[in-house]
Amino acid sequence: MQTGNASTGHIIMNRFSPAMTEALWQLVKGAKQTDILAPVTVIGPTQYANLTLRQELGRTGFVNVRFIVMGHLSELLGAAELAREGRSPLTRVIDTMSIRQVLDQHSNLLAPVRGHVATQARVRSCFKDLRRTGQDVLTALEAQGGVRGEVVRLYRAFRQETCTKWYDSEDLAEAAANAVRSNESSGLADLGLIIFYLPRNPSPAELKLIEALASRVRCAVLLGSTGDPVANEQGTTLAEALTPLLGPSLPEQHAKLPLLPGEAHIHVAPTTREELRRVVRGIMEEVEKKQTPFHHMAVLYRIRDPYAALIHHELQEAGIPVAGPGTGLLRNTVSGRTLMGLLDLSDGEFPRARVMAWLTGCPVHPKGAPEAFNPSTWDALTRRAGIVGGLDQWRDRLDHYSKEIEADTESRLARDEISEARANILHQEAATAKSIHKFIDDLGHRLIPPKNGSEWVAFCNWACD
Repeated sequence: MQTGNASTGHIIMNRFSPAMTEALWQLVKGAKQTDILAPVTVIGPTQYANLTLRQELGRTGFVNVRFIVMGHLSELLGAAELAREGRSPLTRVIDTMSIRQVLDQHSNLLAPVRGHVATQARVRSCFKDLRRTGQDVLTALEAQGGVRGEVVRLYRAFRQETCTKWYDSEDLAEAAANAVRSNESSGLADLGLIIFYLPRNPSPAELKLIEALASRVRCAVLLGSTGDPVANEQGTTLAEALTPLLGPSLPEQHAKLPLLPGEAHIHVAPTTREELRRVVRGIMEEVEKKQTPFHHMAVLYRIRDPYAALIHHELQEAGIPVAGPGTGLLRNTVSGRTLMGLLDLSDGEFPRARVMAWLTGCPVHPKGAPEAFNPSTWDALTRRAGIVGGLDQWRDRLDHYSKEIEADTESRLARDEISEARANILHQEAATAKSIHKFIDDLGHRLIPPKNGSEWVAFCNWACD
């Protein structure tokens, strides 16, 4: 594939193959023809893709080539302008609080479910999609009325509430584009030639940034192709938008893919475990017959459950080293279970079964309890005391139970009906009932939510306490 003079802007469109990586290296070399220390910035689709590209380029050696994602580029070029306007990044916490406030103040059809976590999550997802659309689309959706119209109306209220003080990724990309056009971005010279490698679905603001950089002939764009016009529609549209600035894309070369005919197989398995065992056998065949190292292979899955956990299990059972994201959830850790159990108890009902399940399943040692604390003993004692739930019932029945045991023990001991050893055991049970009473009473006071429920810091301090 011919790449032409790599020192100027280019659009290169080709099927994803080693030829695409080679075209990238030719662009890097072309930018460093006169000065090996000249800066080059590669904008990859993901951090993992950037890591792979960096490792491949490192085989031949490079200097002053950075690999970043689009969001980092926008931050480098546009953050200073937004900071001068007094705007701060829209964090996840502020985003969540603003969505809750908008739902509380402006929802109509969604009012009955506005406090549900699933509603807030779905509204946040809709807002992200609407952020990438134009005003004409928003107007058309709002005109339809119903839930669609209300979501657009809530989105406009959300933007009005947040845009003056905070900025999101779209604001950042748009500020970066404006800074490039007005030549006010002080960091642009340090980036050198900017190469967009396989950009994926750029947002309207990100497209403006690419166009602004292309207008100054400071970038090249490498677009992937599948050979199918429908699948290539997005890449073709981007190439057409950049053609007036960078010139027509170079002719597409249908390079031979690294996967040879016959090496791709479809395997139908009766169960998930059998399917994964077939994958493990395929990995071992690659290692034994072709000497392919483990770090050159990957197992991909579309559905997290149950594949995420089963893949790790099957590979570990086969003695194959695994590198990848963890499969456990934070809520399933010891700390997560403890905190979630406390939050479940914060409704004030304190059902005995839930309290005992929390104590027996988490490493909790109540204050005042003996060193050899046994939650099973507490479970049996509270069952004998007839506790079902409710703080008042915990207090009254434990108090009555401890007093009844002490009185009965002293009476039977005076009549020589029980031994001193048995009396000590009964006194210890009464003391345990008092310890439970004190623990539940203290827990009831600590689990009262903060009155100023709109401040996240107050909730954090309450959870830590």
